[in-house]
Amino acid sequence: MSNRKVLTVLTALAMGLVFLTGQLSAQEIVLKWPLIWVGGDGKAAPVKAIIEAFNAENAGKIKVEVEEQPNYDAYEQKVRVSLAAGIAPGDIFTFKLNPATAEFYKSPLVMDLSKDLTGAWAKNFPAASIKQATIGGKLKSIPFEIGVTPVWYNMDLMNKAGIKATPKTAAEFWAAADKLKALGIDPIAQNTGSTNAYITMLWFSHIAASRGGANVWAKPITDKVFVDSLKDLKRMYGYSNQDAIGAAPAIANGHFVKAESAIYTNGSWRLAATLKDGPTVYENLAWDYLPAFGANKNSIPMFLQAMIAAGETKDPARRAAILTFLKYFTAPDNVKKISLASGAMFTVPFTFEPANPVEAGLQKFMTLVQKASFTVPNLEVALGPAAVAEFGQRVSLYLTGGATEDEVLKAIAKKLED
Repeated sequence: MSNRKVLTVLTALAMGLVFLTGQLSAQEIVLKWPLIWVGGDGKAAPVKAIIEAFNAENAGKIKVEVEEQPNYDAYEQKVRVSLAAGIAPGDIFTFKLNPATAEFYKSPLVMDLSKDLTGAWAKNFPAASIKQATIGGKLKSIPFEIGVTPVWYNMDLMNKAGIKATPKTAAEFWAAADKLKALGIDPIAQNTGSTNAYITMLWFSHIAASRGGANVWAKPITDKVFVDSLKDLKRMYGYSNQDAIGAAPAIANGHFVKAESAIYTNGSWRLAATLKDGPTVYENLAWDYLPAFGANKNSIPMFLQAMIAAGETKDPARRAAILTFLKYFTAPDNVKKISLASGAMFTVPFTFEPANPVEAGLQKFMTLVQKASFTVPNLEVALGPAAVAEFGQRVSLYLTGGATEDEVLKAIAKKLED
């Protein structure tokens, strides 16, 4: 074959490769997101709308596909098992940051975003939250949703019991519980079921902070502070809904929304749901700190509730697509849409409009945070899923007289050692 013919063939091949490469680069990049904010979750509708808007704006280039994960406990297990098996849970995924999930930062399957979160995007996040999310110099998750869990009071029920203001001391708290119980109302909503006995765990966290102070979780779990906190919790159980043992959080939520319980604790993500399902209850809500059961006043549990992470990729185009979506999703205007629809609180700041009932509630939550003597994470965030799962398994037995404080706390301590 002559040199001219060889050159012609090579040129044709090169042009074909250029065309093929162009075709491939023009293909839509599909990002998989196993998503917990679906179904009945308060964030489901706005998150869906934001994803749909992003897909429309990036049609033919980037598409986010949701894999619905409606079960919280199963989702956390999926993320943990996937990473342990050497498989990224998705191109995008979320998790709670605690001692166990901090291990995810060691996985090469999780993208390090420390060099990407810069400029205008970085300004969307408080420096303190970025610092908390940075482990070993790596930022392998973006601090997104925060949890603030004050004590909720149905002041209509409180007023019927002759209580005109939220209790400021432990004595006032127990007196209020007695008055409510005398009216045939189960004063305090609790649940001891599901993996983490969530609402009962929150009550325990409140009491422990009051007794142990800002650094309470640095103490050994067998410390007298936690022994006394369990005793307070047991006393509180005497004023709880009768179906608290083994109940899921939805049971306690339901009792409060239906005005069957007067005192409750949960996060701001319950604001929109309470307004929707119990508008009369919502109109009469007050939020406050748990009165001091110990020496420490005006504390409140606050923690990073959801971190957004990404699956590592060696494909520059896929990485760029992931970053494009993350910047879009965490833009203040989009975060505000999620917050207003759900009542959830986020690290990304935006301007409140107090005329909106949910925003008014959010503003009160923020005021409690700003005026708090200190904030602490809850038991689950501070000690990790193994510890809170053990708490969840033992607390029902303890509250019904089947275990001692020492037995419960030593069992949790053993889990922490394993």
